[in-house]
Amino acid sequence: MTTPPPAPIPDNRKLVANETAKLFATNLDRASTACFTVGAATPLTGWLFGVSGLNQVP
Repeated sequence: MTTPPPAPIPDNRKLVANETAKLFATNLDRASTACFTVGAATPLTGWLFGVSGLNQVP
C-alpha cells in the first residue's frame, strides 16, 4: 500500500495581502478617531465646562 503524496505548500501571498489591508484599515480607523478627539471633542468639552476661554471677549 502506498501513501498519498504530501499536500502542496499553500501560497500565502493572498493571505498576507489581506492581513496587510486589515492592519492598514485598523490604523486608519485609530488615526481618524484620534484626530476627531483632538480636533473636535476636546475643544467642545472645554467649551461646555467653561475652561477653554472661548467665551471671553478681548
